[in-house]
Amino acid sequence: FVDGFMGSPPMNFLNGVVADGVFNFGDVKVNLASAPDTAKATIGFRPEDCQIVKAGKGVLDAEVYTVEMTGDMVLVTLRLEGMPQVVKMHKDFEIESGVVAGISVQEANLYLFDGATGERVRLS
Repeated sequence: FVDGFMGSPPMNFLNGVVADGVFNFGDVKVNLASAPDTAKATIGFRPEDCQIVKAGKGVLDAEVYTVEMTGDMVLVTLRLEGMPQVVKMHKDFEIESGVVAGISVQEANLYLFDGATGERVRLS
């Protein structure tokens, strides 16, 4: 819960289910080999722990909604089935709104939360 509003910008979240070591959110499938099966789960990742890559090359693909230059970085907001996902990129990064891009994040930088209790589930 706290991760949702701490940090600037806050952590990204997707709600789904985990089955057979795979987190499922719509068409998004993320391998989490050590995750227990659960009917309600949330994965989270921090904007600074991911990168924009070519569509099809990351964990998920989404449409670029806004690009905001903040001086020392560029904040790219993408929309995935109506859910905003924010990625911090280097200040020289350029991308156009409306483009579909991938978000790459290492499994070690993914956080899994129990959808019923909100408690973090440790991944080994």
